[in-house]
Amino acid sequence: MRDKRLSLSGGICAVIILFCATAWAGGALDYQNAKEASANKDYKSAAQLYTSAIVSGELSDKPLIDAYYSRGLAWFELGDLNKALSDFNMTIQLNPRHSDAYYSRAFVWDYKGQRDKAIEDFTKALEINPYDADSYYSRGNCWFDQNMLDKAIADYSQAIKLRPKFPDVYYNRAVAYYNKSDVQAALKDAKQALSLAPQNKTYQDLVKELEAKAKELQ
Repeated sequence: MRDKRLSLSGGICAVIILFCATAWAGGALDYQNAKEASANKDYKSAAQLYTSAIVSGELSDKPLIDAYYSRGLAWFELGDLNKALSDFNMTIQLNPRHSDAYYSRAFVWDYKGQRDKAIEDFTKALEINPYDADSYYSRGNCWFDQNMLDKAIADYSQAIKLRPKFPDVYYNRAVAYYNKSDVQAALKDAKQALSLAPQNKTYQDLVKELEAKAKELQ
C-alpha cells in the first residue's frame, strides 16, 4: 500500500513539474519574442508580449526587471508616457541601481515639461554611472532649456571628455557659447562638429553664420 501511494505521488509530481516547465517556457518565449519585436521596432507587439511574460509569473528577477524596463521603452515609443513612467518606476523599485531606468524616466519627465524632475533623474543616473556621456549631454540640454548656460556648457564639456567624437554635443555647446556671445568659442565647436559630420546641413549653416558674425566683430 505504501509503495502504491509513493508511485501515485511520484506521478503527480511529474505532472506538476511538467506543467511548471511548460508555463515557464511560455513566459520565457514571450519575453524573447518581445525582445525581437522591439529590435524590429514593432513596439505594440513588444508591449503586449512583455505584458504576457510579466503576468506569467515565471520570469526570474533579472528578466522580470528587464521586461518592465523594456516595456517602458516600448510605451515611450508608442507615445504613452504615463505607462512608460509606471514601468520605469517599477524597474527602479525592483532595482534602485538601474541607471538606465533613471535615464529613461528623465526623458519622460522632460517630455511632460517637468525639467526639474528630469535633471534630478539624469543626476541620479550619473551617480550610479558617472561615465555615461549621454546622461551628461541630456542633462546639459535640460540646463540649456532653462537658460542655465554655464551648467549646460559644463555638462557638454564632460560629455565630450567621455566621448570626444560626439558631434551633437559640440554643436549644442557651440549654440550655448553663441548665446553667451562668445563667438570664437562657438565657432571652434561648430567647426569641430562639422569635421565629425561634414554632410550635416545644420552644422554647415551654423559655421557659416558664426564665420559671418566673427567677421563683423573684427
